[in-house]
Amino acid sequence: MFEQLTQLVQQFGNESVVKNDAIPNEQNEAVMNEASSSILSGGGVDQLAGLFQGNNALDSSNPVVQKLTEQLTGNLGEKFGINSKTASSVAGNLIPQILGSLVNKAKDPNDN
Repeated sequence: MFEQLTQLVQQFGNESVVKNDAIPNEQNEAVMNEASSSILSGGGVDQLAGLFQGNNALDSSNPVVQKLTEQLTGNLGEKFGINSKTASSVAGNLIPQILGSLVNKAKDPNDN
């Protein structure tokens, strides 16, 4: 799962992080790594498993999505000095996309 998560972060991070002028290029990889670790450490197994039960991983009002988005927003500001507006935008784009794609992959019987 970690490898798939990392691939999804790289895929969606290209638009939200790499092409984002507000994030210094030298921080791109670290910011994307932070997104991965926020999902793994902040979601809790039970809460993340709950996303696989429904179709609400893309819903920004989902409590798990909100929690992870807020956690990543705070971490980006604290660890990388990214302003709150940019951090919120990056987290708000990345977290739902990554979780939604991860859930879809898990539910797809044709995807190993």
